[in-house]
Amino acid sequence: MLTKTIIGPIEKIDLINLNIKNIISRIDTGAHLSTISASSVTVKPNGLEVIFFDPNSVYFTGHKMVFKHYDYIKIKSSNGIVEKRYRIKLNIELHNQNLKAWFSLTDRSKMKYPILIGRNILKNRFLVDVGNLKLENSL
Repeated sequence: MLTKTIIGPIEKIDLINLNIKNIISRIDTGAHLSTISASSVTVKPNGLEVIFFDPNSVYFTGHKMVFKHYDYIKIKSSNGIVEKRYRIKLNIELHNQNLKAWFSLTDRSKMKYPILIGRNILKNRFLVDVGNLKLENSL
């Protein structure tokens, strides 16, 4: 039997690629794919150029990263709207587990949490205890 780590609805993650730690993220069991906020996404000859987060975010660095391996997918939101988004793989750390996972890129500047952790990361690794609100209560 697999041992799964119990996590709450809000967790801190580290983005290893970006060298940013303790990003407060929303756990979203309804989302198939994880999502990260990006203020700029541009296709360049050498790859997909991304600036993560928006200028008002505490996590914003303005640093451009180029991803040679990317694609785009159609995402259907909870209100039924379908949009095309670019998707990249990022290395993250969640509860001392180093993971490489797909993230779709979108502007989340008007949302409370810049990152959603979806089922692509949660499946077979974590159980979500929605009563575990210790991190959310400290915000």
